[in-house]
Amino acid sequence: MSWAAVWDVTVLVIPAGLAALVLTLRYPQPVALLLLLVGPLLTSTFKLGAVSLDNVMVIAGLGLVAILALIRRQLPFNRWSVLPLVLAAAIFVTGNLNGSPNWEACLRFISLAAVPWVASDSPRSSAANLRIFLGIMTVGALTVFSQPLIGYPHPFKDTENTGLRYGGLFGHPNFAAYALSLSILYVLSQKLNTWRVGYLLMAGGAVLTTGSITATMMLFGAAGILLARNIKRLMAGLLVLGVFVATVGQTLLSRLDFVSQTTAGPAAGGNSGTWRVGQWQRVFRLLEGNEATGIGWGEIQLKNGNNLGAHNAYVQLAVELGWAAFVAVLLIVAACLVASLRNRIQLVAWIYVLATSMSDPVLFYPSSMTILLFLMAATANLKPSTDTTPDKTREEFPSTGSSEKAATTQSERGVRSAG
Repeated sequence: MSWAAVWDVTVLVIPAGLAALVLTLRYPQPVALLLLLVGPLLTSTFKLGAVSLDNVMVIAGLGLVAILALIRRQLPFNRWSVLPLVLAAAIFVTGNLNGSPNWEACLRFISLAAVPWVASDSPRSSAANLRIFLGIMTVGALTVFSQPLIGYPHPFKDTENTGLRYGGLFGHPNFAAYALSLSILYVLSQKLNTWRVGYLLMAGGAVLTTGSITATMMLFGAAGILLARNIKRLMAGLLVLGVFVATVGQTLLSRLDFVSQTTAGPAAGGNSGTWRVGQWQRVFRLLEGNEATGIGWGEIQLKNGNNLGAHNAYVQLAVELGWAAFVAVLLIVAACLVASLRNRIQLVAWIYVLATSMSDPVLFYPSSMTILLFLMAATANLKPSTDTTPDKTREEFPSTGSSEKAATTQSERGVRSAG
């Protein structure tokens, strides 16, 4: 080893390692959350030999979570962890029954199950966790914008020959589009300030840059549901949307134009509803004879003739894990929906993910499931932001019961003084 290399290790690596150690010991929960969020969101494109950097970060985050759980004498899971835990168990059981266990997928879903536990604590820590989350998403959105300029990471070229698509450090453009859309829905549910408006403009432009048709269209619908009570914000959002589509939505517009030309050749059908129905039928044929246990997680793309996935989370679930797991997972999803009925952002986030999962396996994307579970836990203790009545107004105009109580007290005092 040269002296220059020794100097680099001494001056750079060792201080950085010591700083990371000090931060981990001082702030173990935020560091664990950072590892579990940054891993699947922004580091899946980096390779460390046979594994990717996100696997290393997730394992490190899980180790820190295990230590925290031992110190607190708690299981590192809560009610929102049930879905990924059941998926991990189903993948483990069906994989062993089919002779093709997928240990990486099991570990991935177990790590996802720990995210809600790390993200849920007091309202104060939830607010801090949400700031960490938006900071991570800001970095991701900036990499989507910078990718066309610097060419890093390598852009994604779709099969439609409509140009390059960009996903930044998220990886695939669809990963970026769905993840950013969920963050946009969260910010829209909060009281807007200058920073949040700036984030909406940046993240919205990044979603359009990805060129993801399904993510963009479903985002419009989900945002409309979220802003239905506030017409001014809805109209302002539509105006800004029109400007953004005209300026940074060229990739999206070219893809829409291409898909609309149904006679443009075989590639044109690759995004049509007719093609997707045919793909689902081809995938379902793989289930014949394997109805109970499925064919194994991640096997559709290997066994399907056109080397493509199911393009549908529900079809993928039934074919790869079998009908028993399909029913169990849907029951859990239904329970999650019921639990989210009183929280608008939670409900809209579930609607968005479940609706887009008809076109892509969004429910099972590590990036989108990470954000979904994080939002379920982090927004549980926050005051609903869709309230149109400020707290100050409520204090100035007390309820009828409060007024009557105050009047009764004053009359009693008057009687006593008269006596």
